[in-house]
Amino acid sequence: MSDLLSDFDAVSAKQWKQKIQVDLKGADYNDTLVYETLEGINIKPFYHSEDLAPLSLKGNGTPQNWAVTQQIDTLQGDDKANAQALDSLGRGAEAIRFTNVSGKTDFTNLLQDVDLSVHPVYFDFAAEASDLVEALAKLTDKAGIHLGLDPIGHLATTGNWRKDETSDIALLLNQLSQEEAKENRTYLKVDGSLYLNGGANSIQQLAYTLAHTAEYLHILEAQGAPFPKAIWVEMGVGGHYLFEIAKFRAFRTLWDTLCQGFDTEISLHLTATPGLRNKTLYDYNVNLLRTTTECMSAILGGADAVCNTNYDQLYAHDSEFASRIARNQLIVLKEESSLGQVNNVADGAYYLESIGAQFSQKALDLFKQLENQGGFLKLLKEGNIQRKIKESHLKAQKRFDAGEEVLIGSNIYPNPEDQMKGNLNIEPFSKPIPHQTKIVPIRPRRLATELEQKRLEDE
Repeated sequence: MSDLLSDFDAVSAKQWKQKIQVDLKGADYNDTLVYETLEGINIKPFYHSEDLAPLSLKGNGTPQNWAVTQQIDTLQGDDKANAQALDSLGRGAEAIRFTNVSGKTDFTNLLQDVDLSVHPVYFDFAAEASDLVEALAKLTDKAGIHLGLDPIGHLATTGNWRKDETSDIALLLNQLSQEEAKENRTYLKVDGSLYLNGGANSIQQLAYTLAHTAEYLHILEAQGAPFPKAIWVEMGVGGHYLFEIAKFRAFRTLWDTLCQGFDTEISLHLTATPGLRNKTLYDYNVNLLRTTTECMSAILGGADAVCNTNYDQLYAHDSEFASRIARNQLIVLKEESSLGQVNNVADGAYYLESIGAQFSQKALDLFKQLENQGGFLKLLKEGNIQRKIKESHLKAQKRFDAGEEVLIGSNIYPNPEDQMKGNLNIEPFSKPIPHQTKIVPIRPRRLATELEQKRLEDE
């Protein structure tokens, strides 16, 4: 029996393009079928093996054992948060992420009966107090404990340091010094999700997250302190399914480049959470579809852990039902879609490899510009980063307002009978910060905000 593929002549990219040009009957190929993204990347109507020729390809190292992660708010109290954690772990969650950890948190109660040797635990602090971190540092060394110490991220999101720059950096340095004795945990976090939520495009997200990381390495280098063995990087996931896969893969490539630049090896612990940009108040069940594809993008892109968000997060407090649905979305992807049994799914895909390479190069070029202009923290203090993100947001907002960027149930196919005014348990729109800030903060911006505000007024 002959090889079926050998019975046909190979078709070059040039031949494909010539055939397409004939079928267009005089229409211009580039004007008709090639479009430019907000990142300045031209998307072709087809990709060919020849697109891989100029690329230096290697396995992306997609984690096979990515963790289904449940987010739990500690503001409800340690006992309730612990009960929710144990229930989630019993129902399929593999890792827990505690948010709003504060000075009132009792870690003995919060982590009671949680098997730390099996389930990684992430902590996002409402207050980066040294006594909190020291209390966590006394926990068993058997497990993956990830502490969300990110003073620059706090400055970027709130406009202020927690105390002051010197004290915040000193606390971070003090905690990083304990890392030698704690092999299985990360102390330093870089929150790259705030750039997505603020309106940055994919290139900016990659470059700013990389520059954010480099700023910490510069600080450590200047202090003569050793670099950490691992860094926890949080990335937000946007709605462009294939672009997001390429973005996550590109970041792993950029991470290798960053480590080479500092002549070091630092393990990347990459986590993912669906972003806010495309989430909607009206027709909120569509958020289930959005978060499902976004989580899948993160998985295929190489995230170590994925923490899904509730479909009703914009207007409702956390509930057992919404948390269960968010968790089960991930379980279905892992167990029923078999995304916990395969590695490097996207390797060799012509489109993804080509787009990912362009993402990497453009983000690296932008990163170098930031470094040459004085570094990320300097530009953040001057408002340069915030200005660029706002410009990117306005470009996307213009496309949304014109119907070129589509959100089902919002700017296309809205349900006029959909009423939300009586269902709002929390404020769905960002409010101005009532106090003075040292810098302009990077606030979340959703595309549907103005449209939703008008609809609420008209109800």
